Amino acid sequence: MRTSKLTLQQEQQEWSDRLQQDLRLQRLQLPSLPEITQRLREAVADRNISVRALAQVLSAEPVLVAKLMQAASASWIGLEPPANLEVAITRIGMQSVRGIVYNYCLSKLFKERQTGPLRDELRKIWQRATLTAACAQMLASKLALENSHALLAGMMHNIGALPILSLFGQQRELAGRIDLMKLLLASDQALLGEAILQHWQMPDDVIAVPRGLAHEGDADSPVTVDVIRLALELAKWQEVPNSTVPAIDNFPPAQRLHVDRRKLEPWLTQSRKEIQSFLQMLQN
Repeated sequence: MRTSKLTLQQEQQEWSDRLQQDLRLQRLQLPSLPEITQRLREAVADRNISVRALAQVLSAEPVLVAKLMQAASASWIGLEPPANLEVAITRIGMQSVRGIVYNYCLSKLFKERQTGPLRDELRKIWQRATLTAACAQMLASKLALENSHALLAGMMHNIGALPILSLFGQQRELAGRIDLMKLLLASDQALLGEAILQHWQMPDDVIAVPRGLAHEGDADSPVTVDVIRLALELAKWQEVPNSTVPAIDNFPPAQRLHVDRRKLEPWLTQSRKEIQSFLQMLQN
């Protein structure tokens, strides 16, 4: 690709055009979920599945079993380690199990790409995804949203970054071009994220999240989009110790969710430690 004598914005436009054309012509290689990942996701999404049946599916992945057993031991101070996976699932609860399973499945995709100079960028993107997911899950719980996909959507809201970072890892001429990479993330992450989530056959309200975040004025988006928009604001707050509660009263997503600062403050006070514990469980 011609890059000499171009402004940064012109370079961004050329690479953006190329990405979009490759996506349109189905030449862009989208990340795929392994078959076992799909089975795991379907199992934890089934709200009618028994603990025994779920344990049978999860037991196919020894590393995941170890994570669940470890989480069950850490969550119940003073109790004996769980005797088996069924006990561990019961102890930590289905929401936490879903979080650990989603995290395990998606982290494999991120970790496979954590090589070379892009490692730090990938780590930041993944950490923001897990923190957003934890905040989104808290919001969904406090808002009593039924059949919420907030946790899954939070973890996948920035999944469109993967093809862009892969591009920068493959093209020598792009090595070290963090400035150009950030512009492409801003312009194309939403489109690519939507394409990936469609490719993975995710729920419709999860597929809507990347584009919904890029078009914040769209009031017709599914409620999950507003939850993730607000969760991103809370993620920024969570990262700063002893910070004041965000001023959200004039934030359209918060208004549509009927959440104001007065309501949010006790939620955050009660949930900050829970969110941190949940993060530690996910990132172990």
